[in-house]
Amino acid sequence: MQSFLVKTENFSGPMEKLLELVEERKMDITALNLAEVTTDFLDYTRYLETLPREKGGEISRTIADFVVVAAKLLLVKSKYLLPELPLSKEEEIEIKDLEIRLKIYQEFKISAVSFLSVWNSSNRSFSRELFQNRPPLFFPPEKITILDLLASVKNLSETTFNEIKEENMPRPKAFSIQEKIVELLERIKSVSSVRFRDIIENKKKGEIIALFLAVLHLIRDHFVFVNQGENFSDIEIKEKKKST
Repeated sequence: MQSFLVKTENFSGPMEKLLELVEERKMDITALNLAEVTTDFLDYTRYLETLPREKGGEISRTIADFVVVAAKLLLVKSKYLLPELPLSKEEEIEIKDLEIRLKIYQEFKISAVSFLSVWNSSNRSFSRELFQNRPPLFFPPEKITILDLLASVKNLSETTFNEIKEENMPRPKAFSIQEKIVELLERIKSVSSVRFRDIIENKKKGEIIALFLAVLHLIRDHFVFVNQGENFSDIEIKEKKKST
């Protein structure tokens, strides 16, 4: 993919180099026509549109790089041409934010080049020092055949990747708290007192939760009162007699 090059009367080269010269004051920013540079880049985007879709990532990075550098150049030029221009507080914040974003972007770009270099050289970025610069070793077990490996892979696939279809999975039963309240009231009225342990015996987790919430509702509505001798001991539930 051809790179975008800026071509003016005083400069010819990549955008990053142009920005570097401007920031180092080796090139007069007032002599740079940013509108002309932008027009040239728009012409360059027509070339980008002809590239295969596989180049999408490179195209996006190229456009992003141009926007960042162009924004920085525009910021430098506006400050130079209008140094005394009064700015509102919001405008000052926006300019400061742009400067910070541009700085962060440049740092990321430098880091990306470093990471790419490490990746292409097949080096390990993080490794135990003990194994550094040592060749990888492999000791195959004795008397193993291709059939043994095939059997192991088959067993692994059957035990690990055996998916259960959703329609065949057992669905937990939903319990109504209101139904459990009625059930508890009927049971308490028949025996006057029950232990919570007896109520939840042989019950599934979902039903136990519904029964516990039902007890809390009955306590709140003053239908029952409970007694627990000590922490973690069984709870006794009794019907609360209405005063006459």
